[in-house]
Amino acid sequence: LWHSPCTVRLESTSGRVKPCAMGTALLNKLCLSRPRSRLQRESERGVIVVVRPEKGNRRRAGSTSGLGFLPHGVHMEHVSRALMYRAPVPGPGRRYRKRRGAAYRRDGRRHDDTCDTVRAGMKTLPFGTWPSPITPDAIVADTVRLSAVSLDAGRIGWLEGRPGEGGRNVLVQADVRTGARADATGRPADVTPAPFNVRSRVHEYGGGACAVSGDRVWFSNDADGRIYVQVAGAAPVPLTAQDTARFGDLVFDPVRRRLLAVRESHREGAPPVNDLVSVSIAGGPVRVLASGHDFFAAPAPSPDGRRLAWLAWDQPDMPWDGAALWLAELDRDGVPGAPVRIAGGSGCAAFQPAWSPDGALWCVTDPDGWWNLHRWRDGALRCMYRAEHEFGKPLWQLGTTTFGFDAAG
Repeated sequence: LWHSPCTVRLESTSGRVKPCAMGTALLNKLCLSRPRSRLQRESERGVIVVVRPEKGNRRRAGSTSGLGFLPHGVHMEHVSRALMYRAPVPGPGRRYRKRRGAAYRRDGRRHDDTCDTVRAGMKTLPFGTWPSPITPDAIVADTVRLSAVSLDAGRIGWLEGRPGEGGRNVLVQADVRTGARADATGRPADVTPAPFNVRSRVHEYGGGACAVSGDRVWFSNDADGRIYVQVAGAAPVPLTAQDTARFGDLVFDPVRRRLLAVRESHREGAPPVNDLVSVSIAGGPVRVLASGHDFFAAPAPSPDGRRLAWLAWDQPDMPWDGAALWLAELDRDGVPGAPVRIAGGSGCAAFQPAWSPDGALWCVTDPDGWWNLHRWRDGALRCMYRAEHEFGKPLWQLGTTTFGFDAAG
């Protein structure tokens, strides 16, 4: 502040002066370097505002509290909600010395390169709005956000959220053995071309915006909410109709060659409606598989294609309060029969249904107060590891997982 020609604003609360560390050096320089008579003359010129305090709010002369040293007889008081002090403006032909011998004149010319110029009439801005060369774009431009890691056909895939591209989310794949980024032809490239943005807005927080199988990728595009399919480096092609529906938690069903997803339908003047749907990968109609709850998540088809599990919950519960795990048998057309609740609900929450290679259904649930791993097999649910630890996470975003299976099951 020794070199700053700015105006110092000292806020006040409850009728008392609120100390401001920025004011100390400037006030020391302005007050200690001038006799009281000179301060009074400059005050009359409007250069420095010096006023007396209200009763009971005096600061004794020479005190270091609050705003620094003040000459004998010079005090401050609470004026409205702020006290304003302005740096002195040198008169014609007069030079005020600063630290290390820097001197300044009224015309703003600097006589020493070690300090900045004191300029009269500098614009005063509210706290936090001062211009800075350090912009938010400069801070986050290279901060890439990684999410949605997946493995398929010897490739590892993930989403990159890129601030430098307006926050666009891009699917990137790499060879598991070499780690090199590559598309199906082996050329270094992103899978998702611009301007497509792999993002879902189901439940507003989104999640589960893409699914991968072999050389095919299905994803929800943020701009229109439609599901697109992209094959081996070709341009994405829309799979669902143009409407107000949103899709998330995309899962590929390899037995019936279809997509499973959570759909959120928006209609003017009505609350959103959630249901669990299947989408034909050949561009056929969207079929409702489960409905009747406020929210759905985590569709999980069994490896043999005979069963389908999913999560559902209703207001006012959050998913970590009362999400229930439902299981239904599928007919030959892939339509679920009457579902059965096997975990969660009624003050207990289930999380991440997943099938192991041997056909058992696993999940995380908390009947004892801790989110522990459980396995459902032959109609019975059993805790496989009991501990005072949480193996689940709050389901803010669809597609959130905390465990998986290796090739050995």
